[in-house]
Amino acid sequence: MLLFNVSWRNIWRNKLRSFIVVTAVTLGLFGGIFSIGFSNGMARQRIQSAVNNELGHLQIHGPGFPANQDLFQTLDITRFAPTLDSINAIAAWSPRISITAMARSANNAAGVMLLGVHPQREREVTDLHHHAAQGVYLDEAPEYAAFIGKELADKLDLRMHDKIVVTMQMMDSTLTGGAFTIAGLYTTNNSAFDKRAVFVRYGELAQLIALDTNHAHEIAAKLDRGVERGMTIAASLQQRFPQALVRSWQQLGPTLAMLDGFMQTMMALFLAIILLALGFGIVNTMLMAVMERRREFGMLAAIGMSNRRIFGMVLLETIFLSLTGGVLGMVLSAAAIAWFSRTGIDLSIVAQGLTELGYSPVVKTYISSRFYLQLSGGIVLTAILASLYPARKAMQMEPADALRTAA
Repeated sequence: MLLFNVSWRNIWRNKLRSFIVVTAVTLGLFGGIFSIGFSNGMARQRIQSAVNNELGHLQIHGPGFPANQDLFQTLDITRFAPTLDSINAIAAWSPRISITAMARSANNAAGVMLLGVHPQREREVTDLHHHAAQGVYLDEAPEYAAFIGKELADKLDLRMHDKIVVTMQMMDSTLTGGAFTIAGLYTTNNSAFDKRAVFVRYGELAQLIALDTNHAHEIAAKLDRGVERGMTIAASLQQRFPQALVRSWQQLGPTLAMLDGFMQTMMALFLAIILLALGFGIVNTMLMAVMERRREFGMLAAIGMSNRRIFGMVLLETIFLSLTGGVLGMVLSAAAIAWFSRTGIDLSIVAQGLTELGYSPVVKTYISSRFYLQLSGGIVLTAILASLYPARKAMQMEPADALRTAA
């Protein structure tokens, strides 16, 4: 305990130097951690937006459907329903009709993905109903209503309650068409999705294309802790239904999976850079302190303090100095990240470019508590490693030489 008290007091004997080091460590950690929180928050929002609004945590298709949107590759819902209802990890699931179509207005036309959904079921799987910019979602709309992206409406020069006419292929390969009244306009963080996806009621679309209502082109599911368990549950369902194609969100959106892996790598790289810079700064500071205190170490050795205790004192001083700056840096960064995780950082000045790539123009920072635990351990380990050379130099000082040199 005495060694602890002496070591703590020693780092404050030169207050200016210790203050500069602690400030440098604090600001360095704050800048590094906040940068990680910003990048991680942006990537996390992109993944959550895609999963919650577009993909779900997993999807089931007929084997040939994803490759070319084959209209005839349908699933018998009654075969899948008992299994999907029995798996506790599946919070909700929803069948969909998914076909490519041509949407037209009086002034323009565009290729779209026409999705027939059960509104109540879809509410439990995706959050798209929360993104209504105008109007209402399908479950509150009249018959033959459409819920379309605001960007698609602008492209087709359509407004609320206008008619959107769609042309598509029927199950007998003939062409058919239908008119839907725009009941709501949605806006997400992904403008490409907003320009493409048109939602209508399942039964109404099934009637137009002469599809049995017990069949669907895809089944989307939402999982408890789906981001983490998507691959596991998808693999389990694939074993149960080998005749179907079951894919998790990572497989449905490989760029999202790559982004997730990239952010994990970047966090590890940033952490390594932060700790490396911290280590070099601490080595330089402690080596200077040891050289300036040659007389002190010589006197301590002369009165009988063992090399082991001298080593331990320098080690503790280094750890105390590092932890003081480290704790301050982590506390400040945690407070800033918590604040901006609620309010967000407004990047509306570049909103158009961000939404084209699927990112939110308001970035909410995020870092997991596990990162701080890893960083705390890293700081202690870095301090120990950084103290080895200065402590070794202190141990190697001969008492007579140190006293004579200092004098």
